[in-house]
Amino acid sequence: MTPRGLDVQSISGKHFLVTGGAGCFGMHLGRALHLLGGQVTLLDKTELLEDCDPSIKFIQGDIRNQELLMKACAGVNCVFHIASYGMSGIAMRRTKLVEEVNVGGTSKLLKACLENNVERMVYTSTHNVIFNGNPIENGDESLPYIPLDEHKDDYSRTKCMAEQLILTHSGKKTKDGHTFRSSACRAVAIYGRGEQRQFPQVMLALESGVFLATFGSKDILSSRVHIDNLTNAHILAADALCEHKNHISAGEAYIITDPKPQNQFVWMAEFVEAMGYSMPRLIIPVFVVLTIEVVETVMEVTLFLSRTELYQVCVTYHYKPDKARKQLGFVAVERGLEDTIEYYRARGHQRKEKDSLVPSWVVTVIIGLLFAAVLISFLPTAQ
Repeated sequence: MTPRGLDVQSISGKHFLVTGGAGCFGMHLGRALHLLGGQVTLLDKTELLEDCDPSIKFIQGDIRNQELLMKACAGVNCVFHIASYGMSGIAMRRTKLVEEVNVGGTSKLLKACLENNVERMVYTSTHNVIFNGNPIENGDESLPYIPLDEHKDDYSRTKCMAEQLILTHSGKKTKDGHTFRSSACRAVAIYGRGEQRQFPQVMLALESGVFLATFGSKDILSSRVHIDNLTNAHILAADALCEHKNHISAGEAYIITDPKPQNQFVWMAEFVEAMGYSMPRLIIPVFVVLTIEVVETVMEVTLFLSRTELYQVCVTYHYKPDKARKQLGFVAVERGLEDTIEYYRARGHQRKEKDSLVPSWVVTVIIGLLFAAVLISFLPTAQ
């Protein structure tokens, strides 16, 4: 992977710390910085997703550990803060841990930056700071933050808190009197080689024979961003924090997307068919899918997707990255799913001819039972 079309002056010879560096995006960004001549340290609680160049340093540890952060930030010129918790699955329900990592960990990282005279930070934020399920068409950075008590989940709420905390720190003085400057890149749904959230779920559903239905209208469009585009945007945002760019990105947030919004299931069809499967014909009404989420909430289990995750598919939301283009020089490149398809084929995931699929009536019965369970839960009980 080579950073595409980047003309940056502030990478070569500088030291970069990437929190959340063991994940797909963290490693992708770390490799790009390394290729541009940067000295890179990856920090994460989990082990590296893949092997990387021996000259890229890896620190395994918890972002809630202040002492660890103080050591990790020593001699660092710029921090890319990706680490977070609670985006999906059962982790979304662990409120205390979500707050400790996303807000508490961010606060400790900012303290370590100021104490170690780190002058730049770019935060990997989310469009959920301005999106909570209401349709958005051609949105931009002028949209206000969602009030903290109106977020649909703790992840979005704490990411919103962390973004504001980081941006309000821009302009503060470090221990030795240098100026700390920060910016945020708001990502939409990320895809690309090695992405570990969306396509692993799709592949599991295909191989398990339970990808039997889609939901919502094909008129529903949403934004997404290829990992290469997101990487370039982060590097450009960091470069724009420097004097040679008049610190133009300091205190600013940028929505980062691919050029065109698409329907989730129309877009996904290329991958499904390349893996040897067919897109399901059954279309489930959105209200039925949301009913399943009610069951999840009541039972405190993860049967399907969270309400926030469903909104990403069932509600139109798309943005224009004009601010990033004008201020950072960011140009999103139209990308397909070729690298994702190659990634899964290389790992033997293409369908074998003798694979058996669960008949479509099974999913219909399951959905009917779940819907009935919700209705029954609202009936009065005997005293």
